Amino acid sequence: MPLSDEEQQILKEIEAQQPDIVLMDFGSDQIAAATKDLIERISRMTLVIAAAGNLGRGSQVVYPARLKGVLAVGALDPAGSVARYSSLPKSGNKPELHAPESLRDSPLSVVLGEAKDSQGTSFAALRVTAAAALVWSINPSGDLQWVRDTLLNTAVSRKVKGRSTVVRTLDIQGALDEARTRVVVEALGSAEMAFSELQGAVGLATSVLDRLIESMGDRLIKREQAGAILYRLRR
Repeated sequence: MPLSDEEQQILKEIEAQQPDIVLMDFGSDQIAAATKDLIERISRMTLVIAAAGNLGRGSQVVYPARLKGVLAVGALDPAGSVARYSSLPKSGNKPELHAPESLRDSPLSVVLGEAKDSQGTSFAALRVTAAAALVWSINPSGDLQWVRDTLLNTAVSRKVKGRSTVVRTLDIQGALDEARTRVVVEALGSAEMAFSELQGAVGLATSVLDRLIESMGDRLIKREQAGAILYRLRR
């Protein structure tokens, strides 16, 4: 179904404004060439996230989620399996990521009121969009490719029941920890810092930074000097 003039104008405004992240929650089996070109241009400068569609297993994801530069998001049921209605082709790399089908037990549910009880790939995509915003807020110096890679590289792989297909599922905590680790690495650089200096540079809570330092293990070298523990990166 072709987009209305108003919808086309919205896309043109997005292209002109160049926002960091855009959620596209519309879908069709077809897409006009002009719309396709416009969304592809947007996806080169903006992280575009889109609902994969609710056509069921074996079905291709809808446009614009089907486009290469768009991060397509499928839905997980309460058991953590790919929802039966969530579009999932028999082969291919779409959707790149799956997330819970509703906003229940999410801070987003407070904001959206009645929508918190709805379900579908639209709400899964909204979760991923929120996660992307949080990740980027931790490390504003990152680019859209880094945010996308962080979400995908920290995702948990799961097999689809009855099929050889493996999908990636959103791990918000893992993505946030990866972003925080990058901030710590960039802050240290080639320097050596005491905990208080490092905390001042990265702005993380003591408990969070303690946990990150422990998880980084052999990536850090630490030594004691005048009663203080100093940290530096292992080269």
